[in-house]
Amino acid sequence: MARIPYKAETHGSQKDLQLLANNYFDILNTELSSILQTNIKLNWVSPIKEDDYAEYVDQDFIERLGISDKITTPLKQFWPNGGANWDGLATAGDKVFLIEAKAHISEQQIESTGATAESSKQLIHESLEKTKKYLEVSSNINWYKENYYQYANRLAHLYFLREINKIDAHLLFIYFLNDESVSKNETQSDWEKAIDDVYTKLELQRNNNLTDYVHHIYIDTRKFSN
Repeated sequence: MARIPYKAETHGSQKDLQLLANNYFDILNTELSSILQTNIKLNWVSPIKEDDYAEYVDQDFIERLGISDKITTPLKQFWPNGGANWDGLATAGDKVFLIEAKAHISEQQIESTGATAESSKQLIHESLEKTKKYLEVSSNINWYKENYYQYANRLAHLYFLREINKIDAHLLFIYFLNDESVSKNETQSDWEKAIDDVYTKLELQRNNNLTDYVHHIYIDTRKFSN
């Protein structure tokens, strides 16, 4: 199933993103407007209350963003079914935003893929290698088996949209701070160190061909009650 409906969450990053998308969207609009140096008003298409807070996977995320007619190389040629499950999706004019939300660091450490078919694993490996080449990662590190596989495959999907299909896509990693519903509250400094570790482990330079389109954003959940 490429559309996954949810109930209103009561804890963690899923709850935080539901609140951000449906009730406190101006917080992210302000952050993005500052980052991109232009007025941004996001049109959230997931997770939306009226849409059962659904999240989207595979071809459905492309259709949900309304960019199917702009895709020249089909997703199925780049990634098998059962791919990235996007926490959030939004648009702003011709820009599209792929969103990953985290409330604690352990959420970022996802090892390898759940794919079992050899053809699927091969396609993932080939697409990650193409992404590495585009990002000028010269080592033989295997992103397919790296502890930060999820981060790597999100970069790959950004590469698929921006470079292969020429769509003005941006990737947002949103880190929620001071969420009392999680067992450990990491500070912004903790997250910055964790992100440094991601780049070190993936042997990826901070200044690369996708740098301007990958945004790490820290949102204090205490703003939700103000």
